[in-house]
Amino acid sequence: MDYHQVTKLVQGSTTKDGALIRFEAHTMSGEIIGLEMPTKNIGGFIAFLVGFSQFAGRRKEPSQVRAELEAGEYQGALMDPIYVGFAQGRTQQEKILAFHMGAFSLGFSLDANALAPLRAAIDQILPKGPTLAH
Repeated sequence: MDYHQVTKLVQGSTTKDGALIRFEAHTMSGEIIGLEMPTKNIGGFIAFLVGFSQFAGRRKEPSQVRAELEAGEYQGALMDPIYVGFAQGRTQQEKILAFHMGAFSLGFSLDANALAPLRAAIDQILPKGPTLAH
């Protein structure tokens, strides 16, 4: 198998019916590879990449991971979900934080014990005082 180091994904478009997405993968060697994927597979593709990222992250030194977390800065790509909600997971202890992105959804498995710290973090960033009327 011949591997190409992808440096960026650009020039995205969809088919008229929205069933497929198309984009270009630019490589370190200067190649441009055209790719297309069924829109319904985007969530699985993202989960596949995230899984590899988690595996790669486990190879870092614990002190490096701790320093990155303690910086407290978010430096990732931003996505605007259409809807955010919770669902029951596969076990009583598992809860799913779901992000509906339009043509696909992303679900994040959380242990029920993670909900209290999550709620505290949300409460900390919510605006204080009365909510302004629209």
